Amino acid sequence: MAENLKDAHLHRDALKRIANVYLEIARGAPPFGPINEPEIFSTIEELDLLSIEVVEENEAVDLIWLRKFSKARGIYYFRKMRELCVV
Repeated sequence: MAENLKDAHLHRDALKRIANVYLEIARGAPPFGPINEPEIFSTIEELDLLSIEVVEENEAVDLIWLRKFSKARGIYYFRKMRELCVV
């Protein structure tokens, strides 16, 4: 994925694209139609408690999981992008 890119500019652009996709998922309509109660999205702190493998495995098979963690994943990738730019 983005970590395999040698060029820092391409790496940054790839991370930005990934982050924007996750944030677009969070802004979109719920996967199973509108719901009456407000949606609860995960925080970055909750995401930090899970391994990246667990998150990616669950995202692949569960749309609710993907949506719940989409904002936190977007923030996570923007932070990785910022770290890349600082170094």
